[in-house]
Amino acid sequence: MDEPIQSTNVATKTKPAEKTKPKPQPKYNVLLWDDDQHSYEYVIEMMQKVFGHSSGKSLRIAFEVDHNGLAICLTTNLEHAELKCQQITSFGRDRLIATSLGSMKSTIERVEG
Repeated sequence: MDEPIQSTNVATKTKPAEKTKPKPQPKYNVLLWDDDQHSYEYVIEMMQKVFGHSSGKSLRIAFEVDHNGLAICLTTNLEHAELKCQQITSFGRDRLIATSLGSMKSTIERVEG
């Protein structure tokens, strides 16, 4: 004759989930490149409208891009950097310069470290 199977309930304690800090997202620079088809006024207006920079910061970026060939407009996460590059591309031509055919060039660069 078969013996009946007995069921035993055993309570087990589980460790609470360890709280782990999320890894910080990598940061990216939005770079603006110099050209001869855009005025200081254009750069200043774009920096204010696209990035919300003050007039002083916008002027410093315009000066830097003119004298160094490029300037960092913003350091942020990748998705936001891509959005800002698209907004620069969509900003259009400089109405003050007849030879301006379109927007300025911008790129994204990962910040190392």
